[in-house]
Amino acid sequence: MIINSILDNDFYKFTMMHAVWVKYPKAHVTYKFINRSPNDTFTPSFLEKLKIRIQELKNIYLTEEEFKWAHGVSLLPSEFWEYLRNFRYNPDYVECHLNENGQLELQIAGPWHETILFEVPLLALISQTYFENKDAIDLKNYYKRTYEKGLRLSKNNCLFTEFGTRRRRSYDVQKIVIESFMDLPKVGEFQSTYIGTSNLHFSRIYNTPPIGTMAHEWIMGHAGMFGVEGSNAKALDVWLEVFDKKYLIALTDTYTREVFFKEFTEKLAKTYSGIRQDSGDPITFVQEAIDFYTQFNIDPKTKTVVFSDNLTVDRVLDIEKKVNKRFKSIYGIGTHFTNDIPGKRALNIVIKLASINGHSVFKLTDAKDKAIGQRNPQ
Repeated sequence: MIINSILDNDFYKFTMMHAVWVKYPKAHVTYKFINRSPNDTFTPSFLEKLKIRIQELKNIYLTEEEFKWAHGVSLLPSEFWEYLRNFRYNPDYVECHLNENGQLELQIAGPWHETILFEVPLLALISQTYFENKDAIDLKNYYKRTYEKGLRLSKNNCLFTEFGTRRRRSYDVQKIVIESFMDLPKVGEFQSTYIGTSNLHFSRIYNTPPIGTMAHEWIMGHAGMFGVEGSNAKALDVWLEVFDKKYLIALTDTYTREVFFKEFTEKLAKTYSGIRQDSGDPITFVQEAIDFYTQFNIDPKTKTVVFSDNLTVDRVLDIEKKVNKRFKSIYGIGTHFTNDIPGKRALNIVIKLASINGHSVFKLTDAKDKAIGQRNPQ
């Protein structure tokens, strides 16, 4: 099997799963697969392999060793890990086929807390199945190239994390990426600025902090249930009811950053430890974030801004130059780490929330090419 651990997933899927299980246990949702590069098509043999691998997901579960680790590190309440201990993926919630143009049509439908974990492993399965017979990967060379990326970031004092599970070339590639970062210098003229991975499985294996809080679906779900207007504030308030003082990085672009900054009240701004920029121009966002905090007499240096939109090392260095130590910056880098093959383009694929309790949902973002879904008539 490609996915061998239920923890082989992004940490924010587990934080959201817990919040959904606590707050909205009866919510029913659908998700839809989107291929943003329609020139990339799929074959019947690909589909056959994918279907087998989706079925294999039902065989994984939280092992006793993983359960004990999860309890020990206290990432989430013990009752959640008890719930996850009995959780099994249900492949019947997933339907997929190829259309006449060779495009993959995939939908997930079921209770929100029972389907929320599917997104990331499904994308990882699609990516690895698509690429596995195309080109052999020299892992030693990949390690060397990735180590050099980490070295450049560390020499420039850029705090960075690995966000690459969903579009990884393969499990082995992601593993070698993290190993390369673990080998960065810990002492000497400069020290490693690698702070962890979003993947909970690798976090456990390499004893590094898991990184992540919430995704767009948390805010989109609230928009579908309670209306788009005010959905940022509603979602963030409910998040506080669940987590209190943990995992408080607010996502800014679900319905554009202009709307977000209007709904992100002074109280929320003071309570949340920071914000995340995931679309639009990160350079202009730097000053906008500073201006937003200073209007409330909040020192930006006390806040964290996470950048996570299609980053490369060069792009990070440009942003960090603009930040100029005016707030704490963290860079979540995904595909540039886990699927960066010279001359070969990674798949540009996502799975996004499409509806909740029968209401369609949508996402605008700060980039037109990332907007998805149908506007809810509420």
